[in-house]
Amino acid sequence: MPWHQTVFPFHAQQMQPMCPDLRKGGTPTLGHNNTTTNHNKPKFQTKHCSIHHKLILLHHYNALTQHMLIINGCEGCLGSLFSLVKAMEISRQIAQAYEDGSEELITVLQVALNLYTENGTWKGSDEVSEEERKMDMPAIFTCLNGTSEAVCELAIQLILRVSHAWEPTTLLDTFASELKLGLLHPVAPVRRMTITIIEQASAQSPQAMQLAIDMGLWTAASDLLFDDDPSVAAETHAYLVKSLKSSQSVYDTLMSSDQWTHFRDITSSSSQLVRLWDLYIDFAATSPEAAAATDKLGALKELFQAISSPDILLRLTAIEVMKKCSASPLLLGLIKDNNVHIELLKLTQEAAQDLMLQSCVPVALGTFAELCANPDLHINITALDQEFDFSKLLDSFLARTDAPELQFVTLNTLASIGALQDGLGLLCRSEAICDMLAQASFNSSNELLKTRAMHSIASVLVAPKADTVLCQQLYSKLQKTIADPIPVRLMKLMRLPFEDTVNAAFGFACGLASHSWGRKVLIETGGFYEYLVSRPQLSWETAKAKHLMIEKLIESKEEVLSAEQLMELRRYHRQGMFAPQEQDPDVVVGSKAV
Repeated sequence: MPWHQTVFPFHAQQMQPMCPDLRKGGTPTLGHNNTTTNHNKPKFQTKHCSIHHKLILLHHYNALTQHMLIINGCEGCLGSLFSLVKAMEISRQIAQAYEDGSEELITVLQVALNLYTENGTWKGSDEVSEEERKMDMPAIFTCLNGTSEAVCELAIQLILRVSHAWEPTTLLDTFASELKLGLLHPVAPVRRMTITIIEQASAQSPQAMQLAIDMGLWTAASDLLFDDDPSVAAETHAYLVKSLKSSQSVYDTLMSSDQWTHFRDITSSSSQLVRLWDLYIDFAATSPEAAAATDKLGALKELFQAISSPDILLRLTAIEVMKKCSASPLLLGLIKDNNVHIELLKLTQEAAQDLMLQSCVPVALGTFAELCANPDLHINITALDQEFDFSKLLDSFLARTDAPELQFVTLNTLASIGALQDGLGLLCRSEAICDMLAQASFNSSNELLKTRAMHSIASVLVAPKADTVLCQQLYSKLQKTIADPIPVRLMKLMRLPFEDTVNAAFGFACGLASHSWGRKVLIETGGFYEYLVSRPQLSWETAKAKHLMIEKLIESKEEVLSAEQLMELRRYHRQGMFAPQEQDPDVVVGSKAV
């Protein structure tokens, strides 16, 4: 049967028509004083005008338009939408107009919508009681039976507003049937609205949450995690996470093997499986107890195992979801216990040799880099290099000029492992990687690659626990590849009209200025000090980077600067980043010549 014939009934047994004479073709009666209308010139009594009367008049008098509704001043005096349902029961023609989404019904709903604020506060006549307003709910639910998108959209907005007028447990108890039907509605916004109502009501009190569970609303809503519409699935996800935090009953249910098995049984695609993993990751992140319970279910272990699945799409989606684990301190132990970083390296190594899997490399390597950047995981880079010949693998990726995305991900990985002491040692030992880094930073024709390479080196140099001796070794290896002194090359880059390149060059110089040997290298480079105290026109980011480098030089305890130079730099710093400019026609920075 069609949806509109089976879902939201009119509740006709609860209603008595206000105008029985209309069935016999009589004249509709307006108001409570039995004043009748004139067929030639309809009139409103604005004090008691109801939606029922408006709808009847709209049907019987074509000349009556929405404009007339407004100018007659009836908008603020409308009665309950309960009357609307009565009117529909009286006239089959009106019911047909309702089903077709007539302009009359749309007009009534639009006017009714203006009688409620977004939080459900009534703005209409004081003569309409709260009980009458509560009668609006079944009437509006009925409007969801039609095929008109406009009517459905207006009804959704009204239900969300009117539902605020109800006490939560009363709302859930009274409209449990309608809410269950709403969860099954073929229109996604209706399903989403229904979840919102259940969520808002359940959040008001433990009693309301328990009632939602007892009446089966929570169970019915939870299955929409796998809804075809992503927005409905996202709304369900949020509801389940909130309910888990607020209800012990929900917690016990979601962490039971029966519920996990139920969810697992109704997943029919990799995208739905990803939603399930994503949900249990959020569960596990709520508390240590939840993390342990999730691990006991095997939910996350299944996710980690999917990284080595023969299904390429499942591999990629599992990696994307797994990234959330690294953001939660509670889940880091599970990542290490399941050797996720090793599985990612295995996948990277395998994919590098298989054309069918090469799309996995950037994702797998990028995720590995994020794990390396987390000091709490204590990843042993030296051991990984011995097992997987890691440095050689990264070198081969850097050489892939035909795959810029892979080169960028590799540079990010080098920045992450270089922040670890054994990772920095690996970089220093690899002549090939140092050569590729230097070539990418100073000789690449790809400006994006050049800036990414310089930022990666800067990240290694300024890492909080960077070993200054190893950093100096890295710099020496880089310098061997470049004919000119690196500070000279940096000054050339600082004068280019490409702001990103200029910022990257200043970032590299700031990295050098973070070490005593680096400050000495910078100041002893001819022309570098003079450039520092000059004031070409700079962008905000460039000026900020330059100011930071000057701060590092001023704060250094080494006697790198003469007393005169130190005084001049302090004066420069005191004047601020944007003191009056000096003419320097040779300097062009940040796309602006001075």
